[in-house]
Amino acid sequence: MWYTIPSESGFKMRSIYRRELGTILFIIILLVFLVFNRYEIIGINNKKEDKIVINYVEKLIQNNTNYTLISQNDFDTFSNVFMQNNDRYISFYINTTNGKTMQFDDLLKKKKINNFYDKVYELLALKYPSFIVDGIKNGEGEKVVEVKENEMIMYFYDYTFNPNYTENITLHVNYNEVKDYLNFKYKLDNEYYNESGYDYDKNKKTVALTLDDGPSPNLTPRVVQALSNNKMHATFFMVGINVRAYPQTVQLVYNSGNEIGSHSLKHANLGKMKMDAINSDLATANSYFNEVTNDNFKLLRPPYGSMHSEMVNSLEMPLILWSLDPLDWKYRDCDTVVNNIMSVVKDGDIILVHDIHETSVQAVEKILPMLYAEGYQVVSVSELAALKGATLQPHVKYRSITNESNN
Repeated sequence: MWYTIPSESGFKMRSIYRRELGTILFIIILLVFLVFNRYEIIGINNKKEDKIVINYVEKLIQNNTNYTLISQNDFDTFSNVFMQNNDRYISFYINTTNGKTMQFDDLLKKKKINNFYDKVYELLALKYPSFIVDGIKNGEGEKVVEVKENEMIMYFYDYTFNPNYTENITLHVNYNEVKDYLNFKYKLDNEYYNESGYDYDKNKKTVALTLDDGPSPNLTPRVVQALSNNKMHATFFMVGINVRAYPQTVQLVYNSGNEIGSHSLKHANLGKMKMDAINSDLATANSYFNEVTNDNFKLLRPPYGSMHSEMVNSLEMPLILWSLDPLDWKYRDCDTVVNNIMSVVKDGDIILVHDIHETSVQAVEKILPMLYAEGYQVVSVSELAALKGATLQPHVKYRSITNESNN
């Protein structure tokens, strides 16, 4: 049998043919893949939905020269075009099938719209004081919503508040909180965190509110409620015999995130007492507090601010005085107390009032939203120290706490 041995040129021709065929098949497969997946080829966008959104945005910018595109978030049936116009945001929702503009409520299940907004008010109440939540819930204004992959960010404009509040109001809403009310496909985070009004900012003006001589079973709970309504804390300097008389009120304050300090056993003038008597007085007051809370006093406010040097040097607690005294115990008039505080308050102040007088509690209920509206955070003494970068030390008297005083 005779065999023909292929020539070298034949091998080369077949090799070239195979390479060209492989190249052609690769191009065909790539084109089919791109066409069916509607990808961009050489910068030309083949998605009908994208063209609709691009044309919409171009027209918006042409007709409104002040508009600046911030983001575009695409979903299964719509795109959210988020823009800025001067000092506020604007959000557009475009149906990517027909190019028509949608309303935000169109993104919600029709029978769940009220449920969605109830949840929004609930989340707002975690972050903002009740006077802001009530103003949004019951008032008229504009809600602008940026719809993102895993959350939406809400901006609230033109609402009226009492007292007047002019800062920007925003809310991050994770889809885990509202997933049952949404009418589009979204991403759920495995972990998330709702915004809290108790996440205090060290860069904001901050004061400590302190309340002496309680607790009062009738008045102290009102102070606790007012603090909660405004996302604020305070330090309650309690008298030992009142701690023993009203343990439920002590527990209410203790469990509410507020701070409790000692104000002696019977409101004695410690500055006129010998150390043995002082130690006995404070130890008894502390034992009453420990019986209720299983905790110990860590701060002391001597009644009348009275103390002597031996007492200062001997007691292993910081001594908390005050920088702002509205003389609420003297005037017993709500408006006078409010004016005495609001006219002079400044960053780092430790404010003194008494939660055993009706007019004092009325004043607290009134000033807390006013302070918030003026840009103040109201916190406990220990929180004020932490925010100002200070560590409260025993044997030290504190009248105020500022960044400057700790340098």
